[in-house]
Amino acid sequence: MTRRPPPRLDDLAYFFAAIADAGPLVGGAVEASPGSPLTPAAPDPENDRLAAAASDAKARGDVVGLVQHGRAYLARLGFPGPLHGSAESHWAWGGARYSYVFRDLALGAELLGDPTLAGQLYRRADPGGGMCGTSVSYRWSEQVRGAIRSAERAGDCRVAVAERLLDVDGPRDMYPKPAPDSMDYGPARLAAAGFDVARLYRGALLTAGRDGEPAVLRAAIERAPEPLRAAALARLARRGPEAWEARVHAIEGLADVTGRPALAELERRLPDLADEPRQRALAAIGALADRPSWDPCDPDEAGFYFGSMSSQWSRHVTSLGGSCETVLRLHEAAPLARSLTAWLADENPETREAAAAALGRIGHRVALPALRARQRDRYAPGGQHCDDAGCRPYFPVREAVRDAIAAITERSAQDARWRRNDRKQP
Repeated sequence: MTRRPPPRLDDLAYFFAAIADAGPLVGGAVEASPGSPLTPAAPDPENDRLAAAASDAKARGDVVGLVQHGRAYLARLGFPGPLHGSAESHWAWGGARYSYVFRDLALGAELLGDPTLAGQLYRRADPGGGMCGTSVSYRWSEQVRGAIRSAERAGDCRVAVAERLLDVDGPRDMYPKPAPDSMDYGPARLAAAGFDVARLYRGALLTAGRDGEPAVLRAAIERAPEPLRAAALARLARRGPEAWEARVHAIEGLADVTGRPALAELERRLPDLADEPRQRALAAIGALADRPSWDPCDPDEAGFYFGSMSSQWSRHVTSLGGSCETVLRLHEAAPLARSLTAWLADENPETREAAAAALGRIGHRVALPALRARQRDRYAPGGQHCDDAGCRPYFPVREAVRDAIAAITERSAQDARWRRNDRKQP
């Protein structure tokens, strides 16, 4: 039996030291009564007048007027204290009017040279809260950028360390030339300031699973021996769950920043992760080891490597398959694929689905027997899957398995050609 090395608790201490001055979670504020689009209050003429005046000032470029009227409007709802959102009469599909005013006021404060107020507002605004999730990711990303700018213009980069680890803009290799430093909202700035970014992600990864159900988290702590149990429970009561892995997306961040070494590290940690972070780790492994449809080491082939695009933000993972220098060769992909096939038999159906998707991206034929054995997976959450062929009962694991088999079959047809381009071993 192979013993897994113990976690590096010094990495956790390093991470906690780095985020000791972190600002509140962007979009995570709890107001006195947030209100609901289903129960709007009766119209308030003065609220309507002030909100309209702030909007008109913004349209005219009158920053002073925007801030003056925006603050007056929010003050009627309780600002700067917790808002009584149940008094709000106007709700857009994307959320409450007061959230839009928060964001506009934040920009106005930033332009007028008050980054402290701007940062508070960017973090406090709710990017959602309406009847539709459209553009929530966009609004949230803009608030993250604003929170980073405000913290650093106020002279304290540590307030925004967690937000920089998110890397909301993804890779900076913008065509036809890289994005300028002024557009960088990612961890490169942390590295330039002397932070060990990979170590930050490793430390945050040790908090994976703390965003689960509070009762489950407390029960896990209760199983610890004394005196650790009492100290952990006291810390939980004092600081909350400290779910930093989920907040900074450390799984994906570690994969993106460290590249190839992350494959072994994430694979080694899979058994210790809870279901949801385990599924994300499988997805990150698949994204990292994604096999392109052509061999980037073949001089007779050329292609552009495009990742998937989505209107919903997700932490970017740079694939190793983008260049000959980093791509996994077949003899390297085989043991990785073989090891992940065990997760096709996990009791959690979403983990089985994630494992199948990862194996499809790795694209090695060694996974085909295990995938074919799962073609009749029984998990059916209900509902139907409809496409050009018609509608049928929805079996998500079966469909992930089917897609993986198709992807591997297509890519493995090029195996012989790939092997011709393997580097000769000395």
